Amino acid sequence: MANKKIPIIIAMIAVVAVAGVAYYYGSMNVHSTRLIVSTTTSTADTGLLEYTPYFDAKFHANLTWLSLGTGQALATAARGDADVLLVHDRVREDAFVESGNGPSEQPLCTTTS
Repeated sequence: MANKKIPIIIAMIAVVAVAGVAYYYGSMNVHSTRLIVSTTTSTADTGLLEYTPYFDAKFHANLTWLSLGTGQALATAARGDADVLLVHDRVREDAFVESGNGPSEQPLCTTTS
């Protein structure tokens, strides 16, 4: 039962994180700022991307989701082609930040087995 709740919890936390970033961009009085989120296919599988129109309407963020494999999501962000990165590979996340690619790291959630 708990394992079925994990994708829902991850989706809820991701929604809050993206909303925070969208709010930040929205508070800059910039209308329709494009915000690119590079994420993994498992995030897309949660149904989170279906809420994009609600964020766009509320925060004028013009969210663009890139649903990729973990390596591709990290590479896209490393090139500077994404504003937000949502992945779930702690070792590669740490390497990404340590190499200077991510200006800040905000863990969203962890899972345990």
